[in-house]
Amino acid sequence: MLSKLFTCLLVSGLASHPVKGSPTKSPATLHSRGNTADLVLGRAKDITLSSDGKVPGILIIDYDHNVEGFPTFEVVEVQGDASVFEVTYGETRAAVDQYPKLNISSAGSLVLRNVGVRPTTNTTALDKLPGRFECSDEDLTRIWRTGARTVQLTEIPKNSTPDFWKITEEGALVDSLVPQILAQAVQLSTYKVQFEVKPLTGQFGFLVLGDTLNTGIYISCDLVNGIVSAYVGSSKADRFLDTAKLPSTFAANEWHTVDATVDTAQINVSLDGQVIFAFTQTEKFYGSFGLGTDYGHAAVFRNLNATTLTGSEIYSSTLKDRSFFDDFLLGTNPHDTIVDGSRRDRIAYAGDLDIAVAASFASTFARSFVDGTIDLLGSFQTTEGFFVPTAKIQQQPLSDLIPVNITGLIGYSFNLLTAVAYNYEMTGDTTFAKKWAPKYISMLDWAHSQAKDGLFSVTDSSFGGDWNYYDPSQTGIVSGVDVSVYQQRLEDLYVSMNKNLWSEALGAGEDSLDIGRMPDPTGGSLAFSEGTIQAGWARKISPFASSYHLRAAFQSNDTETAKSLLTSLWAPMANPSHDNYTNCFWETLEADGSPGLGLGTSLCHGWGAGPTAELIRYVLGIQPVEAGFKQWRVAPQTLGLAWAKGQHHTVQGAISVEWKFEDNLLNMELIDRGKDIANLDKGSGTS
Repeated sequence: MLSKLFTCLLVSGLASHPVKGSPTKSPATLHSRGNTADLVLGRAKDITLSSDGKVPGILIIDYDHNVEGFPTFEVVEVQGDASVFEVTYGETRAAVDQYPKLNISSAGSLVLRNVGVRPTTNTTALDKLPGRFECSDEDLTRIWRTGARTVQLTEIPKNSTPDFWKITEEGALVDSLVPQILAQAVQLSTYKVQFEVKPLTGQFGFLVLGDTLNTGIYISCDLVNGIVSAYVGSSKADRFLDTAKLPSTFAANEWHTVDATVDTAQINVSLDGQVIFAFTQTEKFYGSFGLGTDYGHAAVFRNLNATTLTGSEIYSSTLKDRSFFDDFLLGTNPHDTIVDGSRRDRIAYAGDLDIAVAASFASTFARSFVDGTIDLLGSFQTTEGFFVPTAKIQQQPLSDLIPVNITGLIGYSFNLLTAVAYNYEMTGDTTFAKKWAPKYISMLDWAHSQAKDGLFSVTDSSFGGDWNYYDPSQTGIVSGVDVSVYQQRLEDLYVSMNKNLWSEALGAGEDSLDIGRMPDPTGGSLAFSEGTIQAGWARKISPFASSYHLRAAFQSNDTETAKSLLTSLWAPMANPSHDNYTNCFWETLEADGSPGLGLGTSLCHGWGAGPTAELIRYVLGIQPVEAGFKQWRVAPQTLGLAWAKGQHHTVQGAISVEWKFEDNLLNMELIDRGKDIANLDKGSGTS
């Protein structure tokens, strides 16, 4: 029988592992016939799955580390009823008891071959990347490589993401996807939405008052069980808000008309002309709308219309062709971009980019991805001067300033400026600098206008959201401002931070005068100890925040702290023996070193890859003296190592360094393909 190759939905940040007691196998690669892409194979031999319709046939496949792409397999043989076949995925060994798995539960059998993944991201071997690092300490070598692998998986090539929805003759088919909002309507607070839906499995959902992260008031309609419910978020997995029983029976797999009226806090929902849900909420007060389905369910949507409360049209589409995809950002990504996490949060974040840009230049040297992301996020500047912190990658950069006067995650606006400065330091691109100068000045002038007692101050808690979104929003005086363009402001800032934010009790800088007690890793050390965290705060460890701590330690030649951070925080994540090892760095950790947000934790998060840049810059020691490496120096902090070697790719060419101690003397070999001026430093931290 001729085999047929099936390509499934895109799964990013994918890693699957064997059932307890089963052998571990490393993935092989296969050059597929008629296709130049390589497959990463989880199992090269034929696989037989069978079920009697009562006991499912299940197989767990082991990739042993994170992989990304389109899951693929060849169906060699089918017997009986093989219609109920599921492929589900996990990202950690700890998830193996739930998923990933191949599962047939109907009465039949399948023979599969070449089960694997067709990657969409870069798969260059880590020792073949433009940037390289290894040393006499296995932990530090692993850390650099784990960060580089994280960078690879979060650099998403243009036109590689699939369409979110499928267009059929009846309308738009949506399968197990949270709603995606109408991008142009995020500032709305009152409106009416009407659409038609055929719930193929008996359930469907929609979102109102949704923000740019597609988080709002999610309404789930379960026609089978006769229940309609509301949640704060984007799915039934989020926080429950309210529920009601349907007043009558509504058939599944038939067309129904839904009407929703949003009047700020009041939300009313009708189905086929009957009011089925009316409630008041105080969680969301403005935002857009979108359509979706709960996990494991599918529905077809058509004839979407939105109006003001007085009947003026806001939006209208039949949903029967792809013309509306751009409106809801449902299509592919038009540019190379760097995303927050490979599996979860596949959008661009201004805060994460600060760490990701440095790690990218030190490993993949993927300039088109850096440029694409900076162009996209930089276009989300407001008329006030600050930046919207996130942007979906399924869109072109905006052409005009955004006319709003408030946003969340205000700290990310400063992170973006640092990423821009780092990009210029690496490239020396004066055209880029001139393009960004007005944006820079506008942002910093706005920040200066918010100063109080020499410190940046916000009064609206919406501004004060931070990278640690699991903690309360910060108001009042907050730190973390880098205003290096204006030297006097910078000097004044240093004085004010030390005067107002330093805590002798903590031995650290505080984030906010209003909240206090939360150490700021950009101003001092991370302090997770008894008595440090007040009630209402989560005890989490952030690789993102700790990347700044690591950078500061190296910059101040505090090699003891730098090595302690590397070995205590990053080394366990990079150790293959760790229960949750993925060969990538994670989003957040608990105090005991486990993933910090449960099964939802992203275990491939670019904001944790800070050491990949810092090890090249400070331990290998390659540093620019002049932007674009027109002049550079080598000044290693040796951290007690016997040797280190590696390479930093630059716009001038590759710079290779190898140093080692022989007879208590530091010997160094340099190879400069760009033939630039090299300034040798005797090194620091060599004792």
